[in-house]
Amino acid sequence: MTATSETNSKNADDVQGKEESTQDVASPTVLVGPLTPNTTRNKPDWDEWRCRPQGSVAEAVALSCDVAPDQVDFLNEFEAPDLRQFYKRLRIADENVKAGTLPYVNWYPDELAYDIFRTVRLGVFANWAEGLSWELPKAFPRPEKKGKPAVDWTVWGHRPQAELWEVVAVSLDIAPDSLTDSMRGGAFDLCPSWRSHPQEFLDRLAIAEAHLGKGLNVVEIVEKKRRKHFSTVSLADFAAWFVGLDPPLPPPLPKKFPKPAPSEQPHTGSSWPWGTYETEALKQLAAAVREFWMKYDPAKPRTAPTNDKVKEWLKSRGVADRTAEVMATIIRPDALPPGPRPI
Repeated sequence: MTATSETNSKNADDVQGKEESTQDVASPTVLVGPLTPNTTRNKPDWDEWRCRPQGSVAEAVALSCDVAPDQVDFLNEFEAPDLRQFYKRLRIADENVKAGTLPYVNWYPDELAYDIFRTVRLGVFANWAEGLSWELPKAFPRPEKKGKPAVDWTVWGHRPQAELWEVVAVSLDIAPDSLTDSMRGGAFDLCPSWRSHPQEFLDRLAIAEAHLGKGLNVVEIVEKKRRKHFSTVSLADFAAWFVGLDPPLPPPLPKKFPKPAPSEQPHTGSSWPWGTYETEALKQLAAAVREFWMKYDPAKPRTAPTNDKVKEWLKSRGVADRTAEVMATIIRPDALPPGPRPI
């Protein structure tokens, strides 16, 4: 073989080797084109979705791209040109859920749960997305009303009691249903979407929590830290506490807010032997008298509460065990012996 033929053969082998090595390495994907979903990908069944009030964050993002949620892989992102818009929006939505700027409905106690699987109201998502100038399909569900939904006073004007956060909302003429209910099962200051609520609501709630059992009567108190907003209070008791605050809180209660009964009006100090002098213990003592003994009928011994019942009620309001026991004894009628109630 001549030198020239050997050189040509060697060059041919080199070219073949390069081609073989090139075949072993995948070519990088080049992404081109606008950020719009591929028209060949299935579209959502809008006849169904326009009637559904909520879905997961991931589903809402898919719908916002006019893509059927079952057409995308929510957890394993791959660079599909027709899904670039979806994955971009999904990342933005995920960051906003974590930041508390995209309100969600439910609360996952498991901190490792994926935020994109939290539930959102589609109407709320639409308002949030359009606030970012996202273009949504015309069929995407929108909220029927914008602004602050009105309180249904035909219900709340006659409702005797509710959880503290609900009562606080109503006291500001805010419909509780208009607030995200992600606090269900979750701690107030651990749930990011609570931070999206009106500041006046958050401020008044914090003040009311601080007064639970200390001026604000409690039907059932939740002692667990950061969950006191689940405590049950009477609307009339809340009104009595609110109008007795000094200085008063703005704004005032709505005119239709349930008013306290005459016996529940805030104590002015003038009807007690100690005049205007007042302490927290005296307030609790007076509250126990109004709660139990103003309703007592000597002709009906069964209407008399036991000391244990009065004691436990005082303890639920933050009174120490021994003090509550003494208070229950002090306010018991002299002619009524302690122990089991007479038949």
